[in-house]
Amino acid sequence: IEVKKLNQVIGTITTDVNGNFKVEIPVQTVGTTLAITATDGAGNKSEETRVIVEKYIPSEVKRISGVDRYLTATSIAKTGWEKSDVVVLATGIDFPDALAGGPLAYMHNAPILLTQPTKLNADTKSEIIRLKAKKVIILGSTGAVSAGIEKELKAMGLSVERIGGENRFETAALIAKKLP
Repeated sequence: IEVKKLNQVIGTITTDVNGNFKVEIPVQTVGTTLAITATDGAGNKSEETRVIVEKYIPSEVKRISGVDRYLTATSIAKTGWEKSDVVVLATGIDFPDALAGGPLAYMHNAPILLTQPTKLNADTKSEIIRLKAKKVIILGSTGAVSAGIEKELKAMGLSVERIGGENRFETAALIAKKLP
């Protein structure tokens, strides 16, 4: 693939085996005409495709937030999921368990929600109900998320799995073992 400005080559690249490519070129002035051609392995060259550089308008950034970390987590869940069979639950007091749980949540297409260590956060509980979750995966030992919270979740009719080690490092290792 070759990109020219006037008759000067400003970028070239060879495609991958699937024909995909990305040509990096210097920043161009709005209104500049570029000519793009492709040449195959036998030397056959395509007709020029001409493009005109347009003004770059970045896509709008949408902030997802809440008044605290618990409501931010539920806001993320509301934005990303109408329903989720699985919810990953971690302490909101410290971040390592939730951070290590990111790939696990991705694997289950599940949101990560946060709670206080000894009391299930009311907004988190409401979000679990709204999502119609069937299973909660608790990250961390009972020091991070208490056995009382686990009991409360089971009383809500949820299946509960706990992944927790002696410390954050062991918990992260146990989470990693659950991943393909």
